[in-house]
Amino acid sequence: FSLNADPRLWGHDLSPNLIEADDDLHRPDPESEARKIEFGGHAVSERGLTNVGCLALLCLGVLTLFLGYPVATFATRSPLSTFGGFSTGGLNASGQVPEIPGNWGLIDLDTPKDVYTKPSWKDSSKKMQLVFSDEFNKDGRS
Repeated sequence: FSLNADPRLWGHDLSPNLIEADDDLHRPDPESEARKIEFGGHAVSERGLTNVGCLALLCLGVLTLFLGYPVATFATRSPLSTFGGFSTGGLNASGQVPEIPGNWGLIDLDTPKDVYTKPSWKDSSKKMQLVFSDEFNKDGRS
């Protein structure tokens, strides 16, 4: 529903001088409220100590995350290997990466050299080059 722009036409008395039954809940009398202040309570309570303790624990966790972890990582790092090359990762002077120890290439080291190329099925004058092989001749390999 829509209301008229003029609140006086809403059909209700909106005057601040109109006293309603629940006005004390919305606008308490400051003079009577001043007498309700309690004195003599404890400055430190169990709930207050719990709140401060949780905040301290939270601050400690954030400090550990953003200060302690980077410092610990820096202090316990191991130097990077050059694999016999000149820079990190083992690039040599020609820019080539040395062969990684183990059998990590796309072509298995156990693949015979005579199967690295094969005549094409369409045109037997063209040679196809082997791009992937796995010989599966050792247990534990998939």
